[in-house]
Amino acid sequence: HWASSNTGIDSTTIIASVVRHGVFYYLLIYGALGLLGASMSSLQSLLLWTRCSIQASTKVHGNMLVGVLRSPMSFFDVTPLGRILNRFSSDLQRCDETLPRSVSGMVNTMVSVVSAVSVIALSTPVMLVVMFPLAFVYRYLQQRYLYSSRELRRLDSTTRSPIYAHFQESIGGVSTIRAYGQQSRFVAENEDRLEKNIRAYYTYLSLNRWLSLRLETLGNMVMLGTTLLAIFTLQYLGYGDAGLVGLSVAYALDFTGSLNWSVRSYTEVENSMIQLERVVEYAHLPSEAPEIIEDRRPTGPWPEQGMVEFKGYSTRYREGLDLVLKDLSFRVEPRQKVGIVGRTGAGKSSLTLALFRIIEAAGGKVLIDGEDIAQYGLYDVRSKLSIIPQDPVLFAGTVRENLDPFGMYADHEIWQALEHAHLADVVRSKDEGLEFIVTQGGENFS
Repeated sequence: HWASSNTGIDSTTIIASVVRHGVFYYLLIYGALGLLGASMSSLQSLLLWTRCSIQASTKVHGNMLVGVLRSPMSFFDVTPLGRILNRFSSDLQRCDETLPRSVSGMVNTMVSVVSAVSVIALSTPVMLVVMFPLAFVYRYLQQRYLYSSRELRRLDSTTRSPIYAHFQESIGGVSTIRAYGQQSRFVAENEDRLEKNIRAYYTYLSLNRWLSLRLETLGNMVMLGTTLLAIFTLQYLGYGDAGLVGLSVAYALDFTGSLNWSVRSYTEVENSMIQLERVVEYAHLPSEAPEIIEDRRPTGPWPEQGMVEFKGYSTRYREGLDLVLKDLSFRVEPRQKVGIVGRTGAGKSSLTLALFRIIEAAGGKVLIDGEDIAQYGLYDVRSKLSIIPQDPVLFAGTVRENLDPFGMYADHEIWQALEHAHLADVVRSKDEGLEFIVTQGGENFS
């Protein structure tokens, strides 16, 4: 309307068309287009969030969990607990929420940009003279921002892991910290780690403001240039139609806004890929030996006698470290009880780890009933062994689930095990009996 009134072009043709078809006709078309757009947007959200996003999140988390659980013990020796918690919390949350939202925003803004350029190119092609060169400026700003923001996001993730680790250690040793009056030291340490993380995150937010200021300024320049060019071509060159020019100016305004958000969305997708990269890294960790080797499974009731023999056995905890057991040879006869005596670090625990193949042989072999345990899968070996740990471990769940997690034994066998552990009277004193709920770590049994 503004363009038509300033160029002396009336709307007689448009009014005649409205009289001929009626206002309701155009409102119906407008409403149908709006309904179509809303339907397409809803369909996109339905497919992206309820199908693709949820399925991808479930699969990524499952692969990551399997990767960590199947990792050798050496991985847990060198990886802080806080780093693992960070991958399963912050990194996974960004993959589940931020990444799909950023991809959706990028697709929407890219479609808006293409639509705006198409309308402008068909209605007033001369306006592309201003818009296309500035697109390269947008690209330049995006590249400068992307490199710095990617590294800052990576720094934010790496400085968050020590916070989780320190908090976990503080909670676990809170009684010792209070007993020695070290609260202020641990608070100061926590604040120092928080400060390092906040520095990276605050710098990342400042970088976003840097990009926002330049994109808004550039968008205003695009709008000003296209509007002045449109007025010049209409007033002085007599080129174009006022209605089409007004349409082009409106889409130019939409073009600048969409281009701004497309730059933001694209960089957010790039940054979120860092978290996805970190999560996928844990899904492809080096794994232990296979659980089951189909063509090399024990035949018959193995082990039947229970003879254990070490032959020239050597092992280390991980590559690059010294051997903890060197050329060890001995035999334990069936039903024979053997005590292993030695100073701290002599290798007593390493023998147990070797039997369960938690650490693998660097030389020699371990035989059970004459069979080399290295030839079988881990499940076939570990399921045939039993251990009573030095420190008891109780999991959250019922008493029955703690004693018989696979449901293999009858109630009288479970009660017999409790009798041997002198805990039967304690469990009987509970109304729930074997269904009594055990808290994490067995705190309600202490």
